[in-house]
Amino acid sequence: MKVDFNFNEYVLQMSDERLAEFASGSGTTPNYIKRHLIYKKKIPRPEMIDALVFASNDDFSKHDFVSWLYDLDKA
Repeated sequence: MKVDFNFNEYVLQMSDERLAEFASGSGTTPNYIKRHLIYKKKIPRPEMIDALVFASNDDFSKHDFVSWLYDLDKA
């Protein structure tokens, strides 16, 4: 069974303002998120993963993000 979380959809549903706030809180830019992370072109460092989770305000967990990133099944 796959984790239901999809970071790509999560980001694409954000307003430009929310995405800018989310990116800033994660220590990156909206452009980096849109070009590299949502299409899984780059694997973020563990510190960035933690920052993304923190900036999400509990919208997703580290487990959700890593499972999406690596297409893992639920444990």
